[in-house]
Amino acid sequence: EAGEPYHLVILDHQMPVMDGMETARRIKEDPDLRTAILILLTSLQRTEDREKARQLGFVQTLFKPVKRADLREAATGALGRRKLAGLLPGAEEGKQPPATTGAPLAQQPLRILLAEDNEDNRTLVWMYLKNTPHEMQMAENGQLALDRFISNGPFDLVFMDVQMPVMDGYTATRAIRFWEEEQGRERTPIVALTAYALKEDIQKSLDAGCDGHVTKPLKKATFLNAIAQFTTGKGDHLHER
Repeated sequence: EAGEPYHLVILDHQMPVMDGMETARRIKEDPDLRTAILILLTSLQRTEDREKARQLGFVQTLFKPVKRADLREAATGALGRRKLAGLLPGAEEGKQPPATTGAPLAQQPLRILLAEDNEDNRTLVWMYLKNTPHEMQMAENGQLALDRFISNGPFDLVFMDVQMPVMDGYTATRAIRFWEEEQGRERTPIVALTAYALKEDIQKSLDAGCDGHVTKPLKKATFLNAIAQFTTGKGDHLHER
């Protein structure tokens, strides 16, 4: 009403008078508000609710109770991508985001899930993708990766560290493949991240259901090449040493 619409709107799903879904629908119908970024908070995990949220334009769904770190990551990630697109103050009008150097990168915006327990590696990947249109969600262990894959999907690509607490990457990958088959879903490319490059380690990740294998420490060119390769259908597997 003041002529200064919010750039980010975080909506609870279940509210009195008007719920979050209806609020989102009205926001998207208003020409002055429709560019707002929407994030949904909900305690419901029904597939139909997630699909409706996507159709209404929610960029992400967070399940309650929501951790502060997850909310901050979702908000800063969404705002960062919008700024790079030139839709927020601070982005020069008409200026394209800086080109990524060192490797080809798929042009269409992608939804990528990174399962990695090392905070430094998560930060590194975030830096690699900060000048791209891609949405990155992160999980610190295999169980969280599985939960987010099911709850926040679909994803275009998953990077899976094979050695994580709670549930390792091999187990999480097998669980994802089982869920995809059970639900009749299309197979999502999963790239294993590991500190080992022995032939038996590569084979172990492939046997678990991974489509490729990248060795840590992660190199920017290799990481971006993996994204391009597994989201454009070029080649069946990536093995980097």
